[in-house]
Amino acid sequence: MNKTINDPNSPHSIAAEFGVLGSMLIEEEIAGEVIQLLNKSCFLVPANQVIFEVMTHLYDNNKPLDVIVLQEELRSRGLLDQIGGSEYLFSLVEGVPSAGNVEHYAHVVRDKSILRQLMAAADEIGTLTRSGNMDTEELLDRAEQLIYEVTQKKAVNEPEHIYNLLLNIFADIENSNHSPGLSSGFPDLDNLLSGLKGSTLNILAARPSMGKTSFALNIADNVGVRQSEGVLIFSIEMSKDQLARNMVCARARISPHKLSYGVDEKEYKILTTDASVFAQAPIFIDDTPAISIREIQAKARRFKTKNDIKLIIIDYLQLIEGPKEKKENRQQEISFISRKLKEVARELDIPIIALSQLNRSVDARDDHRPRMSDLRESGALEQDADSILFLYRDEYYNKETTEPGISEVIVAKNRTGPTGSVKLRFIKEYMKFMGISYQKPT
Repeated sequence: MNKTINDPNSPHSIAAEFGVLGSMLIEEEIAGEVIQLLNKSCFLVPANQVIFEVMTHLYDNNKPLDVIVLQEELRSRGLLDQIGGSEYLFSLVEGVPSAGNVEHYAHVVRDKSILRQLMAAADEIGTLTRSGNMDTEELLDRAEQLIYEVTQKKAVNEPEHIYNLLLNIFADIENSNHSPGLSSGFPDLDNLLSGLKGSTLNILAARPSMGKTSFALNIADNVGVRQSEGVLIFSIEMSKDQLARNMVCARARISPHKLSYGVDEKEYKILTTDASVFAQAPIFIDDTPAISIREIQAKARRFKTKNDIKLIIIDYLQLIEGPKEKKENRQQEISFISRKLKEVARELDIPIIALSQLNRSVDARDDHRPRMSDLRESGALEQDADSILFLYRDEYYNKETTEPGISEVIVAKNRTGPTGSVKLRFIKEYMKFMGISYQKPT
């Protein structure tokens, strides 16, 4: 790809590059805006790349941004002759009459850079296609990833000094009084997890009948309806019609079973009112059966680009199809899927909630509370997951429980915070999780 990006015959504008650098030297107040828009790889001319990088360093360290200081910094680094000497630096200042057009120059430089990246992506796709070393699914996934990176106009991901990262963290603290992640809709859980944070893989696991799908859909409702943030749900076990029915019934607090034999006039009115709420909610459901991990990656990228989704929910992980070469070893297949889901979360900078099954050994022992070892093919999931949540309802195993209707959310792993448990009220009839203080109307 670099050959195309640095090819002098590829799209570029020497005049615009010249204009950007000259404008920054004439009026250093504009440097911050330019540095936010461009990085050194946006420039085609090697000398301009060096100059912009050094100017960025001076700006970041609160040093004057003028031709004399720049000249001395380049000389101290042994780079002055490499960029054409002092004459080239002074020509930048003399050749730009005004800094008033710097925004236009910067956008031209960036647009040309994007065109070069697009050409480089096309070249790489062509090379991979001709090589015949990838199967069709792998090739499509790689092609889509390359194009996605260009459409996102990603800057080069270079190592960054820890102090700059800490400055960003403290800026977030000063500018925000709320949880840094999406709210799940359950305050006690948000307090433990600090919300659903970007780039995280979160495993939600339980034995059947614990309500893990309902819990995930309740979170989708809270994010999509209450917070108006995009949610993409991959439902591999249930149809999208079933999920939509369950979501509106949970919100309306009407049993989904009633829809099968009819609801009364009052219930119908409640259902239509609550259904209308979803009209504006950016919630999308995909129920492709036996969907592959590569299909999930591709669709996630498309929906991130088109609909700016902020959360992905997958029901459930063990039903995702892995690559053909991993089929013989289920543990390797789950490990591959787990790793790819983590990559998607990081690439799109959004949280993923992946539902998972638990081994039957939970039911066989006296203490039925789930443990990490109960996760099916648990090794990779334990390693890749940022958080692991278990659902447990004592009344399912113990009919004489002292906590009927109570569901326990056990945070067994939390990479960035404490573990613990949160108790919620589960209204099984409505498939609805509520705060512990909620009392069902009589």
